[in-house]
Amino acid sequence: MGVKRYLLDSNAMNPYIDRGEPVASRVKDAIRRGCRIGTCEPVVAEMLAGLELSATPQANIARLTVLSRILPAGRWTELRRKFTVVWRRSCGSEVGRCK
Repeated sequence: MGVKRYLLDSNAMNPYIDRGEPVASRVKDAIRRGCRIGTCEPVVAEMLAGLELSATPQANIARLTVLSRILPAGRWTELRRKFTVVWRRSCGSEVGRCK
């Protein structure tokens, strides 16, 4: 039997990032069993935008580094870079300063 794969949407990613139960335990357990966990670009963009518009974007952006554990090597950096370019184009400012 092949490896099980799970694609997390934002309803699962938010509690995973916040270490909310029972999602965090279920994801950790799945990883321990050898399952592959992932998400998609729209979810990453949604999460980055939500954190960016929060009261403390720089502190909150650091929380998303957990994505580097479930995305393929280098993918988190690439998505973060893409988001930054789009963000600057849409609001004309650096990430963390668009209100």
